[in-house]
This record gives sequence, C-alpha cells and structure tokens, in this order.
Amino acid sequence: MYFPSKRDAWLGFVVWFSTTGPLVVFLWKSIWFAVLIMIPVVTFTGWLWFRTGYTVTESELRVQCGPFLWVIPLGKIRKIRRTRNLVSSAALSLDRLEIRYGKYNNLIWISPINEDVFLDLLRKSCPQADITR
Repeated sequence: MYFPSKRDAWLGFVVWFSTTGPLVVFLWKSIWFAVLIMIPVVTFTGWLWFRTGYTVTESELRVQCGPFLWVIPLGKIRKIRRTRNLVSSAALSLDRLEIRYGKYNNLIWISPINEDVFLDLLRKSCPQADITR
C-alpha cells in the first residue's frame, strides 16, 4: 500500500520560493547560470517534492524521496513514535514518525499522509515493534 508524504504549506513556500526566486533573478541577469545551475536545482527540488512517499509491502517498508530509496525489512523495525524533529529527512511535514530499525538502531523520519492507517498497517505487519500513538 502506498502512502504519499504529508506536505506542510509553509515548508512548500520556503522550498519553492528559495529555489524559484533565484531562478527568476538569474534568468533575467544570466541565462547561462540559470540553465547550468538553477534549472537543475529546481528540477531536483521538484523531484523530491513530488516523489516522496512510502510503500508497505508484505515484507518491507520502502521509503522513496526523489532519487533516494531506503528499503527496511518489516521484521527489523523495532520502534515507531511520533515526533516533530527538525532533522533533514524523507518527510515533507513536521508531523513525523520516527522509525528505529536494524541491528544498530538506525533511524529514519517519515510523514505519511494517512498516519493512522499507516500505523494500523504496521501494527499488523510488525508485531515485534513498539508502536506508540
């Protein structure tokens, strides 16, 4: 089952204003700088913004954030809790879930749009995990 990332409006404004604003300025001043630097930056930002989501299969949680992919076996998930951590992550909202997994207690933060449905699915799929509301 696929869960797109929640998107905070304020974060969208900051991200898109900070990338498209300079693009407009550089298009006006220097077309070459815009083409070589700013257009790839805006394209990469769009890739992250529109391709961040989470897929739960029978055996794994797949976290996709633009070109980046994390594959977490469901049997390795140890703990899931809500957080508002500001650390950079595969989440487009501050309403996040912190997932601890693996032998070395790895961490990833995600923000699925239907958080309650997502947590219910993981409760069924990961009986060994400590999942707090």
